[in-house]
Amino acid sequence: MEKALIGRLFKRGRRKQTPFFTVYRLKTNPPPQIAVVVSLRVSKLATERNLIKRRLREAFRRLTPKLEPGLKIAVVVAPPAVRKSYKELEDALRSGLDL
Repeated sequence: MEKALIGRLFKRGRRKQTPFFTVYRLKTNPPPQIAVVVSLRVSKLATERNLIKRRLREAFRRLTPKLEPGLKIAVVVAPPAVRKSYKELEDALRSGLDL
């Protein structure tokens, strides 16, 4: 996803807070896309940050058929997401997307 689009997502997108992250949504042109932001504040270990990103991207891939065409999503991860299971993160993403 382009940097300009991510900036628009943060400025004009609808925001929803979940226990593990904040989800920003904006309807634009197809296809649906996701950007996952996991800062050093979440975990100092790159392996933990990458695991969270992989789990959220996979959850997004599975939820894509249920999403509106052209939905752009940015997920800003919070520290409580560390060491959460895939299922917990997927459920939180589903809740953040109102699915």
